[in-house]
Amino acid sequence: MPNANEHLRQAQHNDAFSERLCSDDGPFDWAVTVSFYAALHYFDYWLRAKKNVNIANEAQKGFHAYRRKLAKNLLSEHLAEAYLMLNNESELARYFATAARPKDELGQPPFQYFNQASSARLRAQMENLKRFFLS
Repeated sequence: MPNANEHLRQAQHNDAFSERLCSDDGPFDWAVTVSFYAALHYFDYWLRAKKNVNIANEAQKGFHAYRRKLAKNLLSEHLAEAYLMLNNESELARYFATAARPKDELGQPPFQYFNQASSARLRAQMENLKRFFLS
């Protein structure tokens, strides 16, 4: 499992790529996904560096499920909601549906559903998480 600094470097790499995707012409479904993975690695950095939590030692039912549980238990309600929103929207971008939003509800493929405004809104959520995790 990567150490804290490796998570931080991966987060910064994903963050820069997300910024480019959001400011260019997309693809915006990928901008959403990359923003989520930037948030995930900032979260993993914070867990390792500041909470001494190594999810590899704890996540027996899946890493994403365990991170969602940690977000709910360790973050403020506002930050947990931001992380969970990014997680859900990233799943939507990758798999066309989430438990909360069936495929039929979208009415179009994710590459058409997400646009510059929605990807920028989700990127702003990632920025809020980043500020907290790096403070």
